[in-house]
Amino acid sequence: MLDEVDILAVDDLEATLGLARENAVGHAVGDRIRFAEADLVPGTETPFDLVLANLPYIRTADLAGLAASISYEPRHALDGGPDGLDVIGRLVALLPDVLYPRGVALLEIGAAEAAGVAALAAALPGAWSCTVEPDLAGLPRIARLER
Repeated sequence: MLDEVDILAVDDLEATLGLARENAVGHAVGDRIRFAEADLVPGTETPFDLVLANLPYIRTADLAGLAASISYEPRHALDGGPDGLDVIGRLVALLPDVLYPRGVALLEIGAAEAAGVAALAAALPGAWSCTVEPDLAGLPRIARLER
């Protein structure tokens, strides 16, 4: 039941959080979500049972060729660095400290980043697994990381 779930939405820009608050109110869930401005994970809020993230994953070299429909997005929301894994890698490195032992992280990734995310998970201390699920178009887009 939703009353038993504590949802924390995080972004590193207050303006983005403002838009998220407006969207939450528009969907009648504004009173069920807490919002925090932080870089990836607020340190005082851990650990988590579930981390969901849509982080920048587009390779820097690919930004210039993006469709016009995406051009309104701020660059920092898209640019995942040379391999598309700069920000994702920072979050993956935090997972041992921010997830409960049976916790799960679900990360949206670029279709070409599956092997890279799996390598990041394999490098974590302890036994971590990474499976990648396809999106509706059949592309590998959701990485599931867990111990």
